[in-house]
Amino acid sequence: MPLIEGLALGSALIIAIGAQNAFVLRQGLADELHEFIQSSDHIFLVAGLDDRYGPYGKIGLALIEVRDSNWKIKLLLMSCRVMARGVGNILVNFIRQKAKEAKASLFADFIETDRNRMMYMTYKFNQFYETSRDGKSLILANDLSAIPPVPEYIELNTDDLDFLHGQSGGLAG
Repeated sequence: MPLIEGLALGSALIIAIGAQNAFVLRQGLADELHEFIQSSDHIFLVAGLDDRYGPYGKIGLALIEVRDSNWKIKLLLMSCRVMARGVGNILVNFIRQKAKEAKASLFADFIETDRNRMMYMTYKFNQFYETSRDGKSLILANDLSAIPPVPEYIELNTDDLDFLHGQSGGLAG
């Protein structure tokens, strides 16, 4: 994906669904995303979805901070039109599997709101647990055990990803 397309898409997704997932919107969001995409300390994923009825387009993104052997999901956004279909679980489990392969510990930042309960449940269904809480701000952790395989009826296309080198890319299913 070209950088400009990724920045525009990331900004649009954050604006469109950020409130649901408790991301604080700031001025200069595209510039900030550009820094993350270029950073060797971050993995920036954009997820798309096609099914038998046609393409849904880009439906989610993940921003993962990589520090030594610790990975932290800083931002996880999924379109509400696909959340009920379990797509968030597939993305989270993909990240879990890649962290396990990298022999990394996996954490996630999460801010509780009334609008992002479904994302909290996605984390909980995928064995994340609270390690700390400050009001509505939580840090979740995952022990990376019992990661389910991608269901047989799903084709996960990850050809352009290179997780071990901190590069960004797209994830299509």
